[in-house]
Amino acid sequence: MRFIGLFSLAGLFIPAFFLTLWWSLIETKLAPHLWLALKIETIQILFWPSSFFLMAIENQGTGAALQTKIVSIIINVLLYALIGLLVWYGLKKQRWILYVTAGVIAIGWYKLLTL
Repeated sequence: MRFIGLFSLAGLFIPAFFLTLWWSLIETKLAPHLWLALKIETIQILFWPSSFFLMAIENQGTGAALQTKIVSIIINVLLYALIGLLVWYGLKKQRWILYVTAGVIAIGWYKLLTL
């Protein structure tokens, strides 16, 4: 369970990191640099896949935007917990599950990077 908890914490801290990063870029006026924003978004999609939901907050009010961010973070925590469970099970019980999990993540990253 500790293994899954560590993965879940990563699923929580990664969105917090990116939200803080975006906030600091907007505050320092670096966000308009398109090349920087695109690089950060690419890395964000890889490590915070549920950040796709943030596209929905473009025209929402503050309350709805906050709710969408919270749901996106919760989905990310659950996704990381699932990956942690599969990795733990693959390491402890069935090695093929670890390989399948790594393969699915690699294919998902490839698909995201070639959008």
